[in-house]
Amino acid sequence: MTAKQLMMDTFAGKKTGRIPVCPHWYGAYKYKIGGLAETYEGVEEICLYGDQLAELDELFYRTFIPDWMHLSTSHTDHFPARFSSPENARILKALRSFQSTGDIEDYIAFTNLTKEEIRATGLYEHVPRIVQRYGDETYIIINEGNPICGVLDPHGPFGFETGLQALLVFPDYMEYLIWRMYEQRLDRMRFLAETGVHGYLGSRRCSYMRHIRYSI
Repeated sequence: MTAKQLMMDTFAGKKTGRIPVCPHWYGAYKYKIGGLAETYEGVEEICLYGDQLAELDELFYRTFIPDWMHLSTSHTDHFPARFSSPENARILKALRSFQSTGDIEDYIAFTNLTKEEIRATGLYEHVPRIVQRYGDETYIIINEGNPICGVLDPHGPFGFETGLQALLVFPDYMEYLIWRMYEQRLDRMRFLAETGVHGYLGSRRCSYMRHIRYSI
């Protein structure tokens, strides 16, 4: 049985001959293995793209031979220019008024990325190489921040403190916004499925929002 099948059987609730080994290497671990950083803070300054990141992930995988490849996104600054436009500032101002779900729909439509735009960001540029080399033998999963990170991230539409306050003061508004952001994320999941990725893991920390500086 391949590691990929073992993982899929486990997720399906089937009994298997052993427990899958799934180390977390989303953080500083792989960078330390690769001799690039000693602490997580050091990782923040490392910008790896495409093949560079693929080589680091492959090194970690070959070192330990776990049952999955726990991939993060590439560093990128290649987001659509509209994210730093005056229109972006206008839409954010309306969203922060907490007045209308129509403002939420405008925000979702403005920030939604087409399949071509998702590809152009380069976030997943390393993925096809890894899928081609290891997709038959091991389970490949992408890990990035949940949409809630986009709400509470310091560089998101509200920031952490304001976002937390809004959850209390405007619960219905925030519930609708977060729900719509999760629906929006499905487009990226569909794109990743087409690349051959087997799974998607949303964590509390955002892996790409720190690279965007929204206009305020």
